[in-house]
Amino acid sequence: MPLFFKGTIRGIRPKTYEGKTTYILQFLEDRPDGSIDKYDIKLPDNVAPTNFDKGQEASVPILISSMNGNMYYRVDGVAFNAAVPAKR
Repeated sequence: MPLFFKGTIRGIRPKTYEGKTTYILQFLEDRPDGSIDKYDIKLPDNVAPTNFDKGQEASVPILISSMNGNMYYRVDGVAFNAAVPAKR
């Protein structure tokens, strides 16, 4: 059973590394103390960024990893593609 992240997409940001472009979904969460948490969720190669729009409510299956005390989030491409038909 995949873990899902649910929220409103605040931005879709391209990121280029070593000549390869990937996309990041950006979410913001308002905290009770008045602060804001930002979540960047990377799209794998098998999930097209055209499946998403800025301002869209989304629920995406994610994989989480941790390195050096930082949390990294990535869309689970297999679970996503099994559940959602691609936009054309």
